[in-house]
Amino acid sequence: MLLPLFRSLTALAPSCVVWKNTDMALSGVGDVDCMAPQVIWSSIIAQVRLWASEAELGPVIVCNHVPDGMFVIALNGTDEFFQLDVRSRVSFRGSAVFRAEDLAHLAQMDRRGFRRLRPGAEGLLKLVLKGIAWGGRPRLEKLRSEGVVGLIDQDIVGVRQAAELFKPVSNALVSAAESFRDGRWDSRTMLALEAVCCLKALTHPQVALGRARSRARGAARCPVVEASIKGSRRPPADDYTSWLSRVSEFHPVFDSDAAP
Repeated sequence: MLLPLFRSLTALAPSCVVWKNTDMALSGVGDVDCMAPQVIWSSIIAQVRLWASEAELGPVIVCNHVPDGMFVIALNGTDEFFQLDVRSRVSFRGSAVFRAEDLAHLAQMDRRGFRRLRPGAEGLLKLVLKGIAWGGRPRLEKLRSEGVVGLIDQDIVGVRQAAELFKPVSNALVSAAESFRDGRWDSRTMLALEAVCCLKALTHPQVALGRARSRARGAARCPVVEASIKGSRRPPADDYTSWLSRVSEFHPVFDSDAAP
């Protein structure tokens, strides 16, 4: 069901990459994560609307309450909805780590006809973004659920390429990834990575400003964000009509039968 959408996203630009949890999404589990520059976000919305219409889903909702991100949601009544998470930039410890354009050389064409991040690069980014708690400690349950060991093990070249995003600790981070694959956690390297990113954050005040603006716009109170995170991608079944009415006050909502 998702393959036509993935292929249409690939056709938009080389910097549009489905970057994590691809196989889970294709099997019907979880949302879809895409990196793309903001200049093509309107085209992404149009593609989702077209796909949703053909899949008999809708209406389609666009939410911009997440910093540097966009949720595009296609409702399926009160059942679990489809969600595309689009990011133009990703940060770690307040530092802008990479933009969509930075992942283009880390992507590969999937045999099914769409562009995705290569496994080792996905594993390294998950290790950093999902797997490190403050103080350089591991989030072992999250690392297991994200399949980080398997991703690292099948593509060490991709690990090395992605580690270049984290200079000047790139080489140490590759060694730390290999150690984690082998059952050891390198706290020293993870602490060094945190320190580097915290220092870089001082030169990226716009990242912190974006988060402040997000809070001011009410991301924590956004009914779309709440349904996505707390509601496991389901609108409230007992309050669907009024929920959709609240959503439409602060979000673009496109009818399922409307042409993009």
